[in-house]
Amino acid sequence: FPLQRAATDRWDIPAGQCAGLRGGQRVLIADAQRALARPLEEGALDHLGLAEVWRVSERRTELRQIAGPPIPAGGDWIALPL
Repeated sequence: FPLQRAATDRWDIPAGQCAGLRGGQRVLIADAQRALARPLEEGALDHLGLAEVWRVSERRTELRQIAGPPIPAGGDWIALPL
């Protein structure tokens, strides 16, 4: 799911309970262009983070980052439910 910034440490994704997401679930945050497209490249792990589902509605979820480097605004960041 594509990430959209909600606040400094929070992100929205355009999916919710209808997609099977639930409160407290962990989500991998990744820069699709760096970490996923070139996972063996030096520094690829610098483009990964971990988030937790903080609020979830039927079609929208708010994530709170709990680990990893700060995610910059912009770029091709995605969320992958674990």
